[in-house]
Parts: sequence; structure tokens; C-alpha cells
Amino acid sequence: MKAKILRLSKEHPISVVILIALAARVIAAVFSNGFGFESEYFYVETPNAWLDNVDGTGYDSPRGISLLYVSINYLIFGFFKLFGISNPQWLMFFSRLIHGVVSVTVVTLGYRIAKLIVDKRLALNIAWVLALLWFMPYVGVHSLAQTFSLPFLLYGTLLITKQERLRNESRNDNLHRTSFFIAGIFFALGFSIWYLGAVLYLAIIVVLSARKNIKGAAVSLAAFLPTAGTTQTIPDFIVWGRPFAEFRAFLNDGVRFSYPLGYYILALLTILIIAGFIRFYKNGNRLKRYICAACVVINMALLAVTTIMYSNKPEVKAMTYLSKDKDMNLFIVEDVFSDETKRPPVFYEKNWTDYIIVNQQNKDDVAVFAPEADHIIFRENKNLEDRVEQMKKHYPNLKHEVTYKPFFAYIMYKWLNHSTTDGCVSIYKVSHEH
Repeated sequence: MKAKILRLSKEHPISVVILIALAARVIAAVFSNGFGFESEYFYVETPNAWLDNVDGTGYDSPRGISLLYVSINYLIFGFFKLFGISNPQWLMFFSRLIHGVVSVTVVTLGYRIAKLIVDKRLALNIAWVLALLWFMPYVGVHSLAQTFSLPFLLYGTLLITKQERLRNESRNDNLHRTSFFIAGIFFALGFSIWYLGAVLYLAIIVVLSARKNIKGAAVSLAAFLPTAGTTQTIPDFIVWGRPFAEFRAFLNDGVRFSYPLGYYILALLTILIIAGFIRFYKNGNRLKRYICAACVVINMALLAVTTIMYSNKPEVKAMTYLSKDKDMNLFIVEDVFSDETKRPPVFYEKNWTDYIIVNQQNKDDVAVFAPEADHIIFRENKNLEDRVEQMKKHYPNLKHEVTYKPFFAYIMYKWLNHSTTDGCVSIYKVSHEH
């Protein structure tokens, strides 16, 4: 077996990279539960609410997102629900698995593009980066429009890069115009999944024009415009009754580039890791070898954490716990240290039970404490005993049931977001017996 693996790694090294990339994503699909971003949860909750014919998700106006990607998730979840799979955890496992398999194509496409530009050895190192860069398996299995758009954008890039190379070698502008047309279709699909993908496409159009390949740019645009128009029109018409509603909202909202300092530090660290993989891939002096080794160690340490990271664990676990109560009418989320209305991930609660959020803005309003509430969820453990006593003024018979603590990597999340919360969630049962 060992001899076969060694022979395969020598004869077909990219196959080994792909297999390892797939294995990393399968591990992430199994262990990387929960959701890391609000946008990710939106792409999960919205199609499931539509499938279950549920209102009240807060999606009552365009918010500048891709309805095409929502539709893709609608089909994925709808397929499994058609076969009777309705448990949120199983639905999310299959969703992660499908996303992970799709994301492996990023490795193969990145390798093929790199091989057209640089030597095979460096292209292989780029494939390793795409396969095992510390966040790639994680983002590859989660419902992120940015990641899901990459295979479409990269395939379009591959087609145009290949044709430009052939054009340079033959000096013929009429080579394979069909490839430019197909590339335009894939760029349009990538854009319709993630609007910022248009930046890459516009850059390629500028490069083609600068290289005096006006025909190629024109053929590509001839495919891009109607494809983008169709994929933006049909879903928006169905949901909002007008075309380009989401894209207009995206343009109106603008692109935000303001993030906590931690994200920029993490981005710099990622650049250094990539440089260690790629820039120093050849045998160099001792310093270069040390730098490369350090980058690999740091990357693998981060990879080991993110690949099995349970994101928003307490919130998801709390909803899963509440799903066992089939007779629940209402639950309250007590979040008095926040002035925001952070919605609980009720998709994981399965029954789409109604809820009320008590925060800084309404905590003194007696009317929000509905008598029919069956459970109270307390966010954070800060001053928990005092808060429970305060809540007992409205619900005298409270019994603690369970407390969930975040995944140990939550400390990195707190650092990145300058968060002061402990991330814990405690559930108390309301007894209506007197």
C-alpha cells in the first residue's frame, strides 16, 4: 500500500493533493457544525423557511444578496426533504458535504490555471495552498456565496487564460471564440452567486482590451450580459415582483471595508503563510527553509482548529435542545447586555416556534413578557443569578435545565471582533404550575 501511494504521488501528484483536499473537507463536513457568519445562516434559514412555508424570518425587503444562491440552497434542502430528511443537523451535514465536494474543484481549477502561467512544481504548491490553507476546508463546506462562486469564476478564468496563451502562440485572433462565450456564461453565474465576483470579470475584460483582444472581450460580454440578466431577473421577479431588486439593494448599501484590527492581522498572517508555501518552494538558504517550515507549522495548527470548529455552538445547541419540546408555544431570549436584536437560529429548533427578544431597549417593558412563554434563554453568564431573579418577577417558577459553552476557539473570535461576551447560553424552563 505504501509503495502504491508513493508511486501515485510521484506519477500523479495532483491526484494526491485532490484526495487530501477532499478528505479535509469531509472531516470539516462531519465536525464543523453551526454557522460562522450571519450571511451564512441567512442562506440556510431562508430556503428552509420557504420550504416549510414559514414567515417571520425578517427577510421582508431586498438586502443585497444573491437570490440565485438562495435558490440553489432551496433545491439542495428541498431534495433531501423530499426523501423525508427534515432533521436540521442531518440537512446541514449533507449541505456541508455537497459544498465540500464542489469546493474541491477550486483546487483543480487553480492548479490548471497556475500550470499555464508558471512551472509545474510551483503550480502544485499553489494547489496545496488551495487544498490546505488554514481556512479553506472550513469555508469550503459552509454555505458561503463567496466560496460557492469560486468554481464558476475560476473556470471562466481558466478558459480565457488558455485561449490567450494559444492566441500568443499562433498569432490568430479567431481561435476558439466559443471558449470566450462559455467563459462569459460562467462569469455571469459566478457574479449572480456573489456580486463582488464582477470585480474579477471586469479586470479580465480590461486585460483583454489592453492586450488588443477586443473580439474575445466582446464575445465574452455577449454571453455575460444575457446570462446575468436572466439569473438576476427570474428569482427577483418571483420573490419581489421586479428585476434586479437585490442587485440594486447591493449597490445602494455599498461595500463595507471597515473591520476590526484582528481581521487585518489575520489577513497579513495568511499572506505570510501563502508566501511560505509558494515563494520559498525551491531549496534556498537556511533562513528561507526556517520561514517555510514556520509557515507550514502555523498553517497546520490553524487548520486543525478551524476544520473541526463548531461555530456558534451555544446558540445552535440551545435551539436543538428546544426542538425536543413539541408542545412549546413561545420562548424568550434574554439579551439585556445588547441593544441589538440578534435573532436566534430558529431553523435548528425545527418547529419554527415564536420567540421574543428582551434587550436593553425593551427590558423594562412589562408587555414583552408574554405569559405563555415556556423557556427562557439567557445569553452570557454575566450577573446570571441577578438576571434570573429579575426574570422571576415575571415567571416565578424557573428551573435551570442546561448551559452551553462555546467551542474553545471562541477566544479567537472574541479577539477578532473585540467582543466582551463569554458566548455562553443558559436555558431555563418556565413552569406554569401553581
